[in-house]
Amino acid sequence: MNFLAIDTTMDCIAIAISYGEKKITKLINEGKKRHNTILLSAIENLLTDNDIKLEDMDAFGVVVGPGSFTGIRVGVAVINAMSMALKKPIIGMTALELAKINYPDEDILSLIDCRYQNYYAAYFKGESVEYLALNQTELKDIPAKKVLIEKPDPNLLYLTMNKKISQKDFLKKAKPFYLKKSSAERENERKTSQK
Repeated sequence: MNFLAIDTTMDCIAIAISYGEKKITKLINEGKKRHNTILLSAIENLLTDNDIKLEDMDAFGVVVGPGSFTGIRVGVAVINAMSMALKKPIIGMTALELAKINYPDEDILSLIDCRYQNYYAAYFKGESVEYLALNQTELKDIPAKKVLIEKPDPNLLYLTMNKKISQKDFLKKAKPFYLKKSSAERENERKTSQK
């Protein structure tokens, strides 16, 4: 199955494309706080350089979170628009589940550092997964191999997309996945509670 998948949840952008026998992966490092201005041109350039048309895709994939609030929204909006325009299904993935593909038979705690000794986490135990927002102390109490994700990995994106396609884990529309409210929402709640 031909697909295009993106991860815009962190400072870098990961793109993975499967087209026939071709596997194309790219990590774009100049994305920090500029996803909305470079994502579409990066996708277009990658497709053009490989003589592929967007219409050739059978499915689209997007990492829905957790991570950068704005980055998540940009990625989800772009993939939803492509899916709607071309009437193709979507695969939604979390940034934390991408790491699991390297540890298929192990219990792991995949982590993203969200600053100030706080982490977004996914605890994979057997067949179950629990998504958590943890601090440094809580992190130490979980008895599993810890896997820190420092940047998107287009190869893991490619492999996870293939796995989810084989499981027929399709969506009509992707939705952002947040483990915490945005800083603006938290600030608004703080102001409201002080009234």
